[in-house]
Amino acid sequence: KKAEQEEIRQLEESKSKLVNSIEALAKLVDEVPNDVAKAILKEQVDNLNKQKDGIKVLIEVKQRKAKGFFGIFG
Repeated sequence: KKAEQEEIRQLEESKSKLVNSIEALAKLVDEVPNDVAKAILKEQVDNLNKQKDGIKVLIEVKQRKAKGFFGIFG
């Protein structure tokens, strides 16, 4: 039970860090004058958004699993 909660907490923390990174990179896209650099930053933002979405799904799955587990044994 504790291990599941700790894993969910770590995933939430990772997701939060990703959100902060995405926001910082998105701001840089607007500030960078070089088109190639902008394209690279936009691609990185897209990749980080995909990772964030993956973590979000993983968190949801683990929360559902934890609820089911806790429902049986809680």
